[in-house]
Parts: sequence; structure tokens; C-alpha cells
Amino acid sequence: MTDAPNTALLPEGFYDVLPPDAAQEAAVIERMMAVLGGHGFDRVKPPLVEFEDTLLSGVGASMARHTFRLMDPMGSRMLGLRAGCGAKGVSESMGGRMNAGGDTIVRHARGVQRRPHSP
Repeated sequence: MTDAPNTALLPEGFYDVLPPDAAQEAAVIERMMAVLGGHGFDRVKPPLVEFEDTLLSGVGASMARHTFRLMDPMGSRMLGLRAGCGAKGVSESMGGRMNAGGDTIVRHARGVQRRPHSP
């Protein structure tokens, strides 16, 4: 992948993935998702934006400083744009909304929205 993306038109930490890197990334993700599916993982698609209090609770608290916040114009509550999407965060986030008995193993391929700043 490209080592030095041009981020002149994007906020710090955001970047474009352009051809041919985008196609290569998509192919790798699909292969990984197929392998996980073959091992019984159900595919989920976690939300990109959630209410801040839900998003940053539990294990999500560690992402607070990397979370882009905005106001919900309908309910006047703070929203958070998901900066990353680890497995535990997905299960915590979606656990209350999934209606399944017993344990459920899931897979997702949502990309991170922001690359962490290099020290």
C-alpha cells in the first residue's frame, strides 16, 4: 500500500485508498471474511455512528480521544463517529440489539475511519 498518502484535503488521520490499493484491500477483506464465514462466524455490519454515551461505554472508553463527535439534530444528543471497530466493541455495541439465544460469533469488515497519528 502507499506509504505516504496525500492528506492535504483531509483532516489529520483520514486518508483515501486509491487504485490499485483499494482493489487489493477489498480482495484481502473478502478472503478473510470467507474464511471466517467457513468457521461459523455470522456477518454483521455495526453502525458507523452511535450515541456517544453508548459508543464510549465499557471497552469503548479507550477510543474517546479518537472519536469524532457531532450533535444529533433530532434529539440534541451527542453522537460519535466510530474510530475503530474491534471484536469486543462490536459485541458490546450490538449485543443488546441481537436477538439470539446463547453465544453468537460474528465477523465484520468495517474499516477504521481514522488512522492513529504516528508519534
